[in-house]
Amino acid sequence: MALPPSQIAAMVAARDVKGLQKLPEIGKRLAETMIAELTGKLDAFVDPGILVEPKAGSALAARPEAAGPAAEATEVLLALGQTLAEAERVIERALREAGETRLTSEQIVARVFGQEP
Repeated sequence: MALPPSQIAAMVAARDVKGLQKLPEIGKRLAETMIAELTGKLDAFVDPGILVEPKAGSALAARPEAAGPAAEATEVLLALGQTLAEAERVIERALREAGETRLTSEQIVARVFGQEP
């Protein structure tokens, strides 16, 4: 392996697409797929000392109180074929339009597809 498993697990947990792309044979699309498929499944391998926060400017970093439902909604959109950037953009818009209302991941996805929950 190019990096220790704990470091790779930390990149997945932090949704660090660019970090994963530095690994051999990993492009943007595969990195996004890895994040979507493995988020939450590698937590036992993450060394808490190397875990990084979501990148500034992302939907998850901008609204940390909504990170749980927003992260789940992101995984759904990635599974449906959207890129991470597209998913973050539409989720951020849905959260902004909701204002102070707390939304579940299902409600966020419904808003993304134009269906008011």
